[in-house]
Amino acid sequence: QYRLATAITPGKHYILVGAKNGSYYAMGSQNQNNRTGVAITVTDGLATVTDDLGVYEVRINGDLSTGYYTIYDEKTPGYLYAASGTGTGNYMKTEKELDANGNGTWEMRVTNEGVASIKAISDANRPWMRYNSGSTLFSCYQYSDSQSDIYLFERVGDESTQSAPVEITAAGYATFATKFAVDFSATSLEVYTAQVNDAKNGVVLNE
Repeated sequence: QYRLATAITPGKHYILVGAKNGSYYAMGSQNQNNRTGVAITVTDGLATVTDDLGVYEVRINGDLSTGYYTIYDEKTPGYLYAASGTGTGNYMKTEKELDANGNGTWEMRVTNEGVASIKAISDANRPWMRYNSGSTLFSCYQYSDSQSDIYLFERVGDESTQSAPVEITAAGYATFATKFAVDFSATSLEVYTAQVNDAKNGVVLNE
């Protein structure tokens, strides 16, 4: 079950829901340039979703102080992002990695009524994530009342633990960069920070 969220808790799992005229649709699988909408039932702010419906859950990671978040689809897997440029259409895609233009980073706010404002911080020509009730899909647009609001529903009983995928090579190494604080103490990994040392023309590693 999922309940209507009136705040964002980084690390929790959510479903993205569009609503119009009493009908509710949750975000589903990735099309080429948008996400499908899957019909769900919402009663008294609670949505019951079973695996066979085809609803895709996301984990929202981020920073409450900045209001910047990532939306990670663990099932696909990949980050949702708005396409950039002026000729890309109303696109929302899923990529395995965040890119340098910030296309996988969003500014998000939620009202007390659960309406979610989700806007890409990149230079995307159509940065607003909205629900298109006419086509029953989720995508990115220039802001317009012709598209419908999106609501966040959080998984009931979910614990807040932020995570990010890291691929470790066959040699046993990986690099990882983030603007958020990370605690590796509960892992068995050996973790080092890398600092450029101009004097030695190299990099110094500190555990």
